Amino acid sequence: MSAARRITNYGERVLVRRMTRQDVAAMQLHLLVGIVQVADSMTLSELSTPEFSEYAAVTLSNANWSVPATNGDGVADTSYSEITFSYEDATVESITGIAWTLAGESDVIIVEQLENPIVIEGTNSFAITPRLLGHDTSDT
Repeated sequence: MSAARRITNYGERVLVRRMTRQDVAAMQLHLLVGIVQVADSMTLSELSTPEFSEYAAVTLSNANWSVPATNGDGVADTSYSEITFSYEDATVESITGIAWTLAGESDVIIVEQLENPIVIEGTNSFAITPRLLGHDTSDT
């Protein structure tokens, strides 16, 4: 799904608590447009979000995350229920990335640049399934 992914320094602390199922505020998923700069530390004010009228960041309820499962390599991951974004009469925009924050906060936990931007125009929808990896190579 992503060409470049960076867990910020702040995000590493949040995700350890998330993956160990400690009490963490719900996260929000934000769609991004334009050039996505992937950095170790950033806030939402440094990023651009879509302008289509139906767009709003999505709060990821703690209850909708799967229990972390370990794959054959001993790496745990967890996924969220699929999220659908719908739009009507939208002018052309390209969704080029995704940012994750804690609900109501501006510090970015994860920023991803999509390998294949999602072009929106007219009336349609698209779906995203958020996924957290217990071992993320973005820092290696």
